[in-house]
Amino acid sequence: MSVQNEQTIKFFLYFPLKDDANRCCDILRRQGFSVEVRGTDADDWLVLAKGIPAGFIKNIGEVPSYLEKIAEQFGGEYDGSEMPFASAPFPN
Repeated sequence: MSVQNEQTIKFFLYFPLKDDANRCCDILRRQGFSVEVRGTDADDWLVLAKGIPAGFIKNIGEVPSYLEKIAEQFGGEYDGSEMPFASAPFPN
């Protein structure tokens, strides 16, 4: 189970082979990420992982290094994360 809402963090991992992307996806899904695999215009495969699994809540800072290791294990690359900007009204 992962923590998600409309402001969910997204993590990007790229792989040259679809089979490797799918293997990575399986592991991340078992860890609690919401995950999907997509082809890209660059002829590689994006693994888009969303949310923070419950096991990482207390150690969110460990997520990037964990994803780097998983990507490398399957010949891929971790390319960072994205967090939507939460808009709030400015005080008067």
